[in-house]
Amino acid sequence: GRHFGIYDEHRELLSTALTGSKLVDMDKEREHSRCCGFSLMGHAPDAGIRVAQRIADSALKAGADTLVTSGCPGCYYMLKGAKGIAVKDMSAILHSLVRGCNKA
Repeated sequence: GRHFGIYDEHRELLSTALTGSKLVDMDKEREHSRCCGFSLMGHAPDAGIRVAQRIADSALKAGADTLVTSGCPGCYYMLKGAKGIAVKDMSAILHSLVRGCNKA
């Protein structure tokens, strides 16, 4: 979202699709959101892992139990490696709901 200014549409889809779930705001979001750390993996993997863990820790502090990525495979990969929080990709959630699997 931060590169294209698209924020609310993702949240609207999730809040509609995941009835009973609560969306929480992290300390840095929208245009102030952070990179997941994937871009660091080629030359500073330890730093990339620390960045991803900081995002996970921020989500946990905000009360989240799951992080949802918005379609970037790098974000999904990095955050999936963070400790203490589940990670799902928005496209996979929507795919499950469209197919009627109710596994979102």
